[in-house]
Amino acid sequence: MNKEILPTYDLEAAAAALAASGDYRVLRRIEPSSIYCDLGEQEARKGLILDIETTGLSFEEDRIIELGIIPFEYGAETGEVGRVYPPVSFLEDPGRDLPDKIVELTGITTEMVKGKRIEDRAVQVLFDESALVIAHNAGFDRPFVDRRFEFSKGKPWACSWIEVPWSDFGFKCAKLECLLPSKSGAFVDAHRASNDCMALLHILASPFADGTVPMTILLDSARQATCRIWAVQAPFDVKDILKGRGYRWNPGENGDPKAWWVDVRETDLETELEWLKENGYSGRNGPWEVRKFSAKTRYCS
Repeated sequence: MNKEILPTYDLEAAAAALAASGDYRVLRRIEPSSIYCDLGEQEARKGLILDIETTGLSFEEDRIIELGIIPFEYGAETGEVGRVYPPVSFLEDPGRDLPDKIVELTGITTEMVKGKRIEDRAVQVLFDESALVIAHNAGFDRPFVDRRFEFSKGKPWACSWIEVPWSDFGFKCAKLECLLPSKSGAFVDAHRASNDCMALLHILASPFADGTVPMTILLDSARQATCRIWAVQAPFDVKDILKGRGYRWNPGENGDPKAWWVDVRETDLETELEWLKENGYSGRNGPWEVRKFSAKTRYCS
């Protein structure tokens, strides 16, 4: 039987021609990198890029089914990314069948995780060696990880989704699947933990158009103390004002106050409380509540 012979192309030349035409955008698959830049004489510290896949959204009821980690070095002064270590990835059996929607989203099946378990000791060694754990939605990832691994509690965490002001650099969407093609002209197969880790590290290590490195911004933010303000008993008619200021509604189901809330740097606390006094409580000191956080306590459950 004659096999159909497909023409062979110089793919790189074809991609270059498409990009040069102005009518096409070419996305390239990210290839793992062993180093992004030379850190010079500055102190090199280790960080972890971490991502998980789970059976659902509740850290109390659902379970981790995949854990991906990429260890890397960064400059303590500049935040630039230097050496990158081999990624690690583990599957874990949650003890029940995976929901159909999770299988569809991740491609992970019940058969793939059956009998599998994360190697706790291997993960603990990585945590012990690292100064910072980074996730793109740490408010989701950290509660799951803290619940699964006791050694995660008290570890400094940073959230690249919240703590890097992507919109200030012209990005309307801060999801990985938006940032990667628009910022880096690249792609990975999404919704697998190790791939998402590789994508995030590439995004953080690659400078913006003005030369600013996202990891530098993230590191500076992680080192700052923040305060969460709950506008307790703020009048209903100021809700749109608060929302426009960046406050978000908490229904109170998580044990925190049922109120509008916002996070600010500790250095901006007094300014924000003055604004809240004038705009939320008609010039009076309201019954607001304030809680201070550091990288060790942010994003905990």
